[in-house]
Amino acid sequence: MNGRERFQQMLRAPGTRVAFGVGDGLSARVAAEAGAELLYMSGYYVAATHGRPDVGLLTMTEMTTRCREITAAVALPVIVDADDGYGGPANVARTVMEFERAGAVAIQLEDQPFPKKCGALSGLALLPPETMVHKIGAAVDARRDPSLALIARTDARRVEGFAAALARALAYQKAGADIVFFQMPESAEEIGKACAALSVPALFTFSESGRVPLLPPDELERLGVKIAVYPLTLMMAAITAMRKAAAELIRARTNRHLVSEYVPWDSVNRLTGLPDVEAFEARHH
Repeated sequence: MNGRERFQQMLRAPGTRVAFGVGDGLSARVAAEAGAELLYMSGYYVAATHGRPDVGLLTMTEMTTRCREITAAVALPVIVDADDGYGGPANVARTVMEFERAGAVAIQLEDQPFPKKCGALSGLALLPPETMVHKIGAAVDARRDPSLALIARTDARRVEGFAAALARALAYQKAGADIVFFQMPESAEEIGKACAALSVPALFTFSESGRVPLLPPDELERLGVKIAVYPLTLMMAAITAMRKAAAELIRARTNRHLVSEYVPWDSVNRLTGLPDVEAFEARHH
């Protein structure tokens, strides 16, 4: 069973699926090692690994290249954040085809104009809903593998309110989206109402931005959430650890006293697949 078939099986099975946000091959391997069953290639995370904010500065080529790196590093299904599709309907079509070739199991498109912004930032703008409907239609037409899922995200909650956001979500569902991503709900009640109104699986992200209630997966399952994404958890934990190590090395002018806190060298080599490479070389020496 390939990744897309496994993902479709997850969508059909009861319960909430937790997706770990990743931004590169290393974070993908860390998530896989921990036992993750589903990954989400976060646009915010990928932009951060380039030292950039998530305001539409990365290109489609940069994002599809990163998708290939992640899908090559792990065997887990990977949902990808494709921002606004990088242009109009023809751009969206090419975006879908390129991410499909890169191994994504699902592609997320959002109803913001270019350049888009992280949904938690201020100054969000929205496309007219009919424009997003046309983009979803283009994505449906461009898809070659019917098991590739298309995710339509609406950022309307913070701009137009809950009712308007839900109306958009229902329109995107009708246009052919396989999954609807309702961004930035403000309460458990709103999450439950959105899930109840939709007939396709509902996806929500739960970042540490402080703008979304951080509910446990058991509660999300009760509310009807199919996919719960934690897009920034690994990234924020990694930044915390790196800042601590960097500050302490500058303060003490040595890191000798910190080494016992680090992951062992051999563990890093196993994580990055060195034993597999060495075994392969030994067989072909």
